[in-house]
Amino acid sequence: MRFMLEWTGPSPHYRPVGVWCEDGAQVVVAFAEPVKSGDHARAVAAASQHDDVLVPDFLEHHEGSLAPQFGDRGPIYETTRYKTPAECAAGVVEFIRQHWDNKARRWTKDIEALE
Repeated sequence: MRFMLEWTGPSPHYRPVGVWCEDGAQVVVAFAEPVKSGDHARAVAAASQHDDVLVPDFLEHHEGSLAPQFGDRGPIYETTRYKTPAECAAGVVEFIRQHWDNKARRWTKDIEALE
């Protein structure tokens, strides 16, 4: 299972707001709050669901696809902590809500704890 963070801006003050999770066959996109990039991310996820297998490097392909005025995507992490992309998405969104300090612009707990 892999996941990629979605950040909103403006640059350089990006903050994490969502996640893309994939297991090679399915992708789930979830957000901690509504953002402008959310519609694009959900459209990409919906378009990929009709295939039985995601293209190789699916997350890498979409990592740089967000216009800088909307935010950024990445980095990509691997995890064995979750059984499904939906569980992973819910877990990462909850982590964002609990462990991102927007005033200090930093994590209060290292996100690598989700790996």
